Amino acid sequence: MLVMEYLGSISGHGTLVQHGKDIAGATYDFEGYRTKHAGITCCGEVGSSPGVLAGIFGLTDIQLRTDAGSVLEIRFTGKTLKPSQDFAHVDVRGDIPSQKQEWRRRSGIMPTA
Repeated sequence: MLVMEYLGSISGHGTLVQHGKDIAGATYDFEGYRTKHAGITCCGEVGSSPGVLAGIFGLTDIQLRTDAGSVLEIRFTGKTLKPSQDFAHVDVRGDIPSQKQEWRRRSGIMPTA
């Protein structure tokens, strides 16, 4: 019985956004999983300058607009952020890939259909 299926990862560059206004550039590295009850879930790290992350850490209305055009809602999962930290762990919702073929395997090889 398969409880959780690893789909792969998505990563790249984008822009952090709050209330439709661009905040700063960012990088992201997310992994996706499919479960029977929750569907597709996604989490990982978003990176930006320590000052930017400190300014938005813990806010609930932050999005990441990827360079590919997806809009992802991010929710910070940590309780604290070190002042010099340039990344934060997040849960991701929104325009995440829905098909296994759209996720990249960690080996860098795209799965075939």
